[in-house]
Amino acid sequence: MKNELIFIKIRLAEARRVVLFNYDVETDQIDFRHYGIECKVTGVSKSVKRIIQTNVPNLSEFNDISEYVLRYISFNLFFFLKNILN
Repeated sequence: MKNELIFIKIRLAEARRVVLFNYDVETDQIDFRHYGIECKVTGVSKSVKRIIQTNVPNLSEFNDISEYVLRYISFNLFFFLKNILN
């Protein structure tokens, strides 16, 4: 019996679990292995990982990053003061 490998091309983002079957001729048994797949960022600092893994807002509506930062600060300051005064 000829051993035959079957390869299926898929995108890594589509793979969550992989199953591997191996037939042992001597024992007449099939080995079954199940693997879970995760994609993790490697080779970058912890602070960069946090930025990559968070939902980054769409900054295209701002001319400068300071506009986003100032809006964020004023928004949080408003709710902070509102909670203190009430």
